[in-house]
Amino acid sequence: MKRETVLQKLQEVQDGDYAKVLDFIMDENGKDVNTAKSPLKAKDEKIAALEAELKALQDEKEKAEQATLSKEELLQRQLDAVAKKQAELDTKTNRVGAAARLQEQGITGEQAEKILNRIVSADATATNDTVTAFLEAFAAQKAAVEAATKKSLLGSTPTPQGNAGSTPAMTREQFAGMTYQERAELYKSQPELYAQLTKQGE
Repeated sequence: MKRETVLQKLQEVQDGDYAKVLDFIMDENGKDVNTAKSPLKAKDEKIAALEAELKALQDEKEKAEQATLSKEELLQRQLDAVAKKQAELDTKTNRVGAAARLQEQGITGEQAEKILNRIVSADATATNDTVTAFLEAFAAQKAAVEAATKKSLLGSTPTPQGNAGSTPAMTREQFAGMTYQERAELYKSQPELYAQLTKQGE
């Protein structure tokens, strides 16, 4: 729609009747939009036609391949398809069970997903054995880390017994230098010692 056309239409207005001019502008604008859309519509229609043609060719190819197969080969294809679906279902089922076992040991989220991607298969027995072996190794490593942490925190100093006012087996400076994880381990393993050290800082 040209500017000159709109100006000419405005000059034709009588008694302030601009509604006709507005209708004219809307109609012309609609025509312009449709004109602009025409190439895109034609392109979409061409793409849809090509996709339909491609699908038809693929269907013909599949029919031609099946026509050359024997009954035994056709049956084998069907059996393979069923076996594939069953394997996918078994894998999903085994993954749920393995995830539950990992969750019991506090292994969840992204960490669990990475482990599951590596150890889960359609074979339930193999998956169960792999999960068991992993959890045993995980428990052994966790125990070793806890023992090493406890040893580094407490050393060979005997744990104070019963007397909350006695001198703790660890200095306040050593306690202040501990990480949050180390303090948590100390709280779990030696609550009395932890209480003495925290009380000293009050």
